[in-house]
Amino acid sequence: MEIILKEDIIGLGYKNDIVNVKNGYGRNYLIPTGKGVIASESAKKVLAENLKQQAHKLAAIKAEAEKKGSTLDGVSLTIAAKVSATGEVKVPVIVVAENAPVEVAPVEEAPKAEEEVEETPAEE
Repeated sequence: MEIILKEDIIGLGYKNDIVNVKNGYGRNYLIPTGKGVIASESAKKVLAENLKQQAHKLAAIKAEAEKKGSTLDGVSLTIAAKVSATGEVKVPVIVVAENAPVEVAPVEEAPKAEEEVEETPAEE
């Protein structure tokens, strides 16, 4: 029986692997516990599409990380620290960047709740 694993299983395989197992192991353990699904043609197509989308997302993340990494080219750091006679580092440690600081995108703050105004009943 072919099973698509939904999580890593020691001695069997990793997440999204298609493995052959005995019928009883698949039907009585893997499928009921949610650790695997039957590898039908439609399930294999869904798996292929999910892997394709995951690879695309990883490529985008990698490209963004390389772009950020290229902004750090040529940056050197000087770390000044007091060291004992035996070579152990003592606190405090002061880090000084020799080049211009890298601009960091501002963090958006969560919207604040509107102030509640108590309405007083109008006097007649």
